[in-house]
Amino acid sequence: MLIGPVEISLGISIVSLCSLLLFVVKASMRLGALELKVDTMWGFQMRRSLSEVVSTGIGTINSPLTFAPNVMEKLNPIKAALIAWYATFPDNQSDANTLLGIERNFGDQLLELVCYPCGLSYGACLLIALAMAKGSNSVDLRVSQDSK
Repeated sequence: MLIGPVEISLGISIVSLCSLLLFVVKASMRLGALELKVDTMWGFQMRRSLSEVVSTGIGTINSPLTFAPNVMEKLNPIKAALIAWYATFPDNQSDANTLLGIERNFGDQLLELVCYPCGLSYGACLLIALAMAKGSNSVDLRVSQDSK
């Protein structure tokens, strides 16, 4: 029995498909591991932000997180924009994911209005912005698997 060009092409196609499938599986596993690391580092950063709130004296953590009124007032120039943006943000997102959105949309303004004037560098300004946007001082930093 001779092997013809059709059989050779079919064999090469099957080997190529198996290689592609293996590549996709490996890439998916690496992406999942990377996502877990990023979520872990973001959680770490936001927990340090809570510590920064207390150590700089701009607020207290007495359940709920409470910011000093003079610090909240620093965001008055962008208060309406923060509240409007938060109203359009999906309800099923965790506060940790919402903080990423705030950074993406208001990061430069937060730096100028709060971070520099208050000497903040670990992300406390994001927590202040979230409190302003929510109209509440309650911030839950758990990253929910359902909110991804």
